[in-house]
Amino acid sequence: MFYIKIILNIIKTCNYWPRILANRILTKFGLGFLAPRVELIKLKNGMKFTMGPKRTIGGSDLFLISEIWKENSYFIKTKAGFKIQKKDVVVDVGANRGYFTCFAAKAAIEGKVFAFEPAPDNFNILMANLKLNEITNVKAEDMAVSSSKGTRELYMIPGDEAANSLYSRSGISCQETFEKASTSLVFSNIFLLIQIQSPKC
Repeated sequence: MFYIKIILNIIKTCNYWPRILANRILTKFGLGFLAPRVELIKLKNGMKFTMGPKRTIGGSDLFLISEIWKENSYFIKTKAGFKIQKKDVVVDVGANRGYFTCFAAKAAIEGKVFAFEPAPDNFNILMANLKLNEITNVKAEDMAVSSSKGTRELYMIPGDEAANSLYSRSGISCQETFEKASTSLVFSNIFLLIQIQSPKC
């Protein structure tokens, strides 16, 4: 039922959805060599998201597009019915490929979005997506956020770019190191979204 809901949301939200779904389904079942290449996912509202040089769609891509751009689930589940205002400051920790970053930037059109993403491939795609959508009110940093500066190992999760973690998991080897930085941001009207992996995962 969960996957059916995502598929229906993608059909409602995206242009060229048959190509998008074919790419994802064939790739998931090890038939990526037969999958049509997808350079961009174009939403019906005009937003565009690049899939990077591999031109393949990960499982988290469709989930995040469905959750953010169709379900608006980050806000409708809150009791107060929270909504980003046009002058708000938004901090997106674990920005991934920029799906929420772009959403927040469009909402806080007179505000500012700070996006942090340590994984190099994700960060490059994030920057490309900001450029594609002509978004200029985002300050993106290719680092993690912590209480102290230093260098940490980043564990990359094959096939799920949204699940990279500072914490090791069984069968996952460290593929990257990066600089993590502390940050002290003091603003009024601030919305903080943290998308990170728990050490208990």
